[in-house]
Amino acid sequence: METLRIGVIGAGFAGLYTAYKLSSRHQITLFEEDPRVGRPKHCTGLVSKWTTDSIGGPAYRSIQEVYDRIVFSAGSEDIVFDRPGIAVKLDRVRLEEELYNESLDKGVQALMGCKVLGIDSEKNIVHTNNCGTDRFDAIIIADGFYGKVSRGLGIDRSRTRSLVGINIEIQPDQSSSTGIEPKTFKVVFHRRFKGFFSWILSLPAGKIIVGGGRIREPIHRDELLKSLGISGVVLDAYGGTILTGPPVEKPYLSNVFVIGDAAGLTKPFTGGGLYPNVKLVNCFSQNSLSDWRNCMDKTIRELKVQTKIARIFHEDLEDMDLEELFKTLRETGFAGIISSNIDYDRHEELVQIALSHKKLLLSSGLKYALKKPVAASKIVYRLLASVFT
Repeated sequence: METLRIGVIGAGFAGLYTAYKLSSRHQITLFEEDPRVGRPKHCTGLVSKWTTDSIGGPAYRSIQEVYDRIVFSAGSEDIVFDRPGIAVKLDRVRLEEELYNESLDKGVQALMGCKVLGIDSEKNIVHTNNCGTDRFDAIIIADGFYGKVSRGLGIDRSRTRSLVGINIEIQPDQSSSTGIEPKTFKVVFHRRFKGFFSWILSLPAGKIIVGGGRIREPIHRDELLKSLGISGVVLDAYGGTILTGPPVEKPYLSNVFVIGDAAGLTKPFTGGGLYPNVKLVNCFSQNSLSDWRNCMDKTIRELKVQTKIARIFHEDLEDMDLEELFKTLRETGFAGIISSNIDYDRHEELVQIALSHKKLLLSSGLKYALKKPVAASKIVYRLLASVFT
């Protein structure tokens, strides 16, 4: 593959990882309108071990906790997934700083405080406010969901659902009942978080992170803590937009590619953007420029499948439906099968896991359908839709 001059617009995670990963083969210029990276802090930073290992050194140096247990809770029912290293929490600010510094060491030219006003997609020319004009063989845009550059190209993000999330780092007091042990995080489904869910993560030294999100209406800090029965000393609070799919259908034009939140390339169930963009950029680094569109099409198909699965939990089922579902999965042994096979990032594999245990799937489905026929029909519809995506 020939060496290309590539312009990368935006120094959030997607743009930084692109610069970091592609700089070993190409000449990279990174444009960022802010004077520093990693701000504002907004993301929980949960990823799988696969994503951590794929990023490598910058991720290893940013690890805050490794989790061996995930608890999904609805009403009085829990299902527990146990596996060493089932998920990893990264310090997102440090991760982006590490990626930035290593990119510079690898020869990336970073133009900080340089706002891109627009591009000529046919000639691949970048126009900026105070850094002049430059021409590239390819341009990768990672300017965020509200980015004007990608919107100026007609990238339609109107179908990508967004909500506002919040994270609260807290040292809980003795009156708090967090319900989680060390190296554990909990996902709570409740009507209060309609369209999403809340979460509690254990951290070292007895600290926890409490988070939540819902569609239409932001969650306030005091409301979230009160709803989960948690009080203590608040150490930090931050949040931002969470995107839950589907991705943009065709986020590329000629040799211009749009990635990250700008293309809705986030994991639909949790809204995390690290996994899909790591996978995509890794594909970019291993193929010729003519194959990059195929990389994007494949990633988009995967995320569309994940979107359909996520909607089961986000939209289709009420609290009592999920409570009965968790009870059924636990009683039939299906939860144990999922626990030993599920990947924190690759949610589309749930369909493959289910279909590989057809007899158990059928018996579990019939048991659930007898008690929750409407909810069961919604699940079947979403699973079939994901198969034929």
